[in-house]
Amino acid sequence: MIVRILILILILTGKLYSQNVEFFKSYQNNDSGHWEVNDVIEGKDGYFYLSGLWSNDSCTVWQGSLIKMDSLGNVVKKIKYPQNSFISKLLWLGEDTLLIVGVNYFVWADTGLNIVRQKEIISFEYSLAFHNAKFDPDSNLIVVGCGYNRSNPNFHQDPIMYKFNKKMEYIASLSVRGPGQWDMCLDVIFYNKEYSFFTIFPYSKTILIRTDTNLNVLSRDTLEITGEQAYVTYLNVRAIDSKKYMILSKTSNDLCVATFEYGNYQAKTVHYYVNGYPFFSLDFIDTSRIFIGGTSSFRGYYKSCQDSSRIWGESKIVLARVRTDGDSCWVKYYGRDSVEYWVSRVLATRDGGVLAIGNQFDFRDSVRKSGWFVIKVGGGICDSVVTGLDSRFRGNDGYAFAIHTILSIMRY
Repeated sequence: MIVRILILILILTGKLYSQNVEFFKSYQNNDSGHWEVNDVIEGKDGYFYLSGLWSNDSCTVWQGSLIKMDSLGNVVKKIKYPQNSFISKLLWLGEDTLLIVGVNYFVWADTGLNIVRQKEIISFEYSLAFHNAKFDPDSNLIVVGCGYNRSNPNFHQDPIMYKFNKKMEYIASLSVRGPGQWDMCLDVIFYNKEYSFFTIFPYSKTILIRTDTNLNVLSRDTLEITGEQAYVTYLNVRAIDSKKYMILSKTSNDLCVATFEYGNYQAKTVHYYVNGYPFFSLDFIDTSRIFIGGTSSFRGYYKSCQDSSRIWGESKIVLARVRTDGDSCWVKYYGRDSVEYWVSRVLATRDGGVLAIGNQFDFRDSVRKSGWFVIKVGGGICDSVVTGLDSRFRGNDGYAFAIHTILSIMRY
């Protein structure tokens, strides 16, 4: 009798602890233009909001885009606005105002996707390209990225950090001259009334730049993520607690999760995951459910936006739930053969699951078919080992998406 009751409880609570796909939907572009998505945020109203980029079919006109999506992955509304950015970040200002941080602009929108306000950010020294944005503990906005130096006769890209107040008014900025042409600041965390900026000098090293709240530099230290400093090309950073933080890093051809203690510049733990392309993301609401995701086995590309000739490509969506030490609870791969997926963002959702968005190219026909996708997966649990499973899920585009591998590994 007790066993039957336990089984019934497991069935009734299956949605909460399931590792299954809740939905997997792809939206194919058509002659009206190409929609790309690169960030997503969850509203308290139960909807998801996606920012991205729209271009016409000939790729001669580019605009920013916003998409509102319900809890089942259905598109409710889409809009375009004049500013455009290949990278944009979505943040909440209160419960009903969206802030879009673009290449060199801010855009305010309400939850009905009405544009409320727009503001350009001007720098006389740099052409700005922002990559990330976060609110500090005092609700000031810290924006990081790179600046294209106007005064340098040769192309040079420097890491930049900007600080704005609650009204998005400029407070301070910092630029750092790096050794190469493609240097950038990709993330920031806040600790003990200090800012820690994570700056990448591709194929060289990762530099942690500590500043006070006025962006005065306190120290510059080299992080050793994998025992070697070279070939770190991308990263996401999140604070785990008051003692340590976690880095999701693209190192050479490997995706790795590394944990660091504050003040120690050598990784405490490092775990390797997939060999692939550097589209990936790290997110959690609480540290009991940390999710990472990205693109694995990337092998191809198109020559240009206008060129529809095919250079063969194929990749899979990879999602994983990890513990605070970077060890994995489970790792899953999704996607169909002959489709190239680029994961743009992974979002931990309020119901304990994970949502991933990105863009895709379908190679099953001779003509390129582009589009974007969204996949929602349950968070699962961390107390079992599952290997060798294969199941199928049918998306709204009429094709079966194969779940190639499900691994659930828990170590105590």
